[in-house]
Amino acid sequence: MTPTDIGMRIAELRRQRGLTQEELADRTGLNVRTIQRIEQGEVTPRPSTLRMLSDLFECELVGVANARRTDFWLVLVHLSSVIPLAIVPVLLWAWKKDEVEGMRRHCIDVLNFQITMALCLFGASILIFAVIGLLLLPVLGMFISVMAVMNAIRVAMEQEYRYPPVIHFLQVD
Repeated sequence: MTPTDIGMRIAELRRQRGLTQEELADRTGLNVRTIQRIEQGEVTPRPSTLRMLSDLFECELVGVANARRTDFWLVLVHLSSVIPLAIVPVLLWAWKKDEVEGMRRHCIDVLNFQITMALCLFGASILIFAVIGLLLLPVLGMFISVMAVMNAIRVAMEQEYRYPPVIHFLQVD
């Protein structure tokens, strides 16, 4: 279902309940402009927003049933960056690209992070002979693990994730 279809369905349910956009915004805690943008099909509502609206309207909206399953795959992609092996996000993207919204963007971000960190790890391993590599390798390993776990948690909580510093080898269209 497209964002326009979802928006039309939400607008229809709102009107059936005799609610204005302002009243719906008050009941959901969303901004009035957000309600307008959803109803006009300008944005795709987040899974948490769809769940909240489903509860309010006492009906099943598109995407709510699959939201938890989708979150799992996106969280798994981010956790895969703990080990800088590009094969895991590539396989997950190839397998779930048609089922999980945003899978391509998440996989590309993780791949960019993994490639950047692999280069850093390679550089640090060369510096082992200068002793500084002995300090850099554990610090980089900890940094990679912390970033992977933090971003997986952010995705699970439907928040924006970020991977600093990253060289953008791959671009999201």
